[in-house]
Amino acid sequence: MIKHCNLSLLLIFSLSVSAQKAMNTTKPITSNMYSYDTTRIYDVMAKARRGEEITLGFIGGSITKGFAASSDSKRWINLVTNWWKTTFPKAKINMINAGIGGTGSNIGAFRVKEDLLSHQPDFVVVEFAVNDSLNDLSTQTMEGLVRQILQDPRHPALMILCLREEKGKTAQKYHIPVARHYRIPLVSFADLIEAQVIKDGVSLHSLFSDGLHPLDPGMKYIAQFINDELSRIYHKLPPDNEMSVVKTKLPNPLTTELFANTTKYNSTTLIAKSNNGWNISSDSWTAETPGSEITFEVKGSAIAILYSRYNTVNRGMAEVWLDNGKHILLNAHWNETWGPAIIFKMIGEFLESDKHTLHIKIVKENDEWSNGHFFQLLNVLSAEKINVKK
Repeated sequence: MIKHCNLSLLLIFSLSVSAQKAMNTTKPITSNMYSYDTTRIYDVMAKARRGEEITLGFIGGSITKGFAASSDSKRWINLVTNWWKTTFPKAKINMINAGIGGTGSNIGAFRVKEDLLSHQPDFVVVEFAVNDSLNDLSTQTMEGLVRQILQDPRHPALMILCLREEKGKTAQKYHIPVARHYRIPLVSFADLIEAQVIKDGVSLHSLFSDGLHPLDPGMKYIAQFINDELSRIYHKLPPDNEMSVVKTKLPNPLTTELFANTTKYNSTTLIAKSNNGWNISSDSWTAETPGSEITFEVKGSAIAILYSRYNTVNRGMAEVWLDNGKHILLNAHWNETWGPAIIFKMIGEFLESDKHTLHIKIVKENDEWSNGHFFQLLNVLSAEKINVKK
């Protein structure tokens, strides 16, 4: 785990002695020094400098979506986009917002192709530190997400953003190893914000609407930290005739390549193997009668599902299992005041890479806050292990 330096500055640059090194690598000062590769970001900036069209992509949770910002123009993603437009006035700058509330890199690794990469972004910022769980799965799914972005045929530039809740909770320590391994710039609002608000004479509490979602001033700080980092890189941008070739070969996985090859199935792309009592709509499978069971044949080394939870009295429970394995009980009701929420549940991982039968069955039980049995399955997710040459 990286210890914070006295001023909590994760990304302060030291000038390179060599001009060639300055062209390709920037060193942030932290308690553990590591360099990151600027070649891809230089490539995007050079395109914009020439007046070409570029697309900026942002993927994350509700903070990326813009929850609690007073208007779209006050979202951090808009403020970062404004930096690109101001810095490169001749370029046409497009923006893709792939933020979905309540989602982490576990879901992001399965939806990045459809929600982001399909739009062919040139520069991507990934934000999942406040939604990711505080365990090693967050490192694994973040790595799978990162590998998918870096392996995209357009070779987009990538930056990781690490946010925090007001009280400090963040999954940053599970993302930093991925950033270091792939030499990706990481901007840590989590580390930078306390020193900054002290300097500016404002309270940390005033930045948040509910202890989690930043208000307009918080959004401004997020963008400020990213834009400062982009400005540092831009000031070292070499002429076109001195640009280095973008490196496309990735290092071997830090943890696993399992989540680098994913598929997200919906009710139109995955046909049930058997169906007793489930209704199929354009966006989900639903059932509300105990005993209703649906099965799917899914190939993969890891299989998960997305389902919805909501604070309504008609929500019920379902058992989910793979093949003849352990039954997992899922509750579609919760007492949170927001929703419906998209919930990720891993059903089996590091499986034999083969076809598996996924079962979902409505049960009679429900919790004390609900008297119904409604259950909505949103997606079936599959990750396929691929062989990486050592």
